[in-house]
Amino acid sequence: MAKFSKEARARVVEIAARFGLIVELKRNGEDRYDKNLTFAAPGFRAPIYISKTTARDDGTPRCFKVAFHSDEFDPVLADPAAGIREDINRNWGQNRHSSSNYRGYPVMTGNNEPVGKCFEVEDFT
Repeated sequence: MAKFSKEARARVVEIAARFGLIVELKRNGEDRYDKNLTFAAPGFRAPIYISKTTARDDGTPRCFKVAFHSDEFDPVLADPAAGIREDINRNWGQNRHSSSNYRGYPVMTGNNEPVGKCFEVEDFT
């Protein structure tokens, strides 16, 4: 998975800010991770991660994976009509996604990495 383009990154940060999410950066001002944007949000104890999962031919993201700590994930936020649905992992058959980047997320047996629950978001206009 490639990095966000500058334009797509700026658009994601702008939209996230409307919902009270604050992008977390390293001390040098760079993103914490190359492929995931990391956000803090009021009321959430663990970061929220946004990554693009695929890109169109022009490099714009086709859809995003938005990861939450499993205790803070609310399936009620899914809205298939708006292009927001739970992201079921093909390997596990459930909403369970692992990444070494997920700080503060629980480590599940069998993964040896932190695990979160995700939404797949189709559009960011």
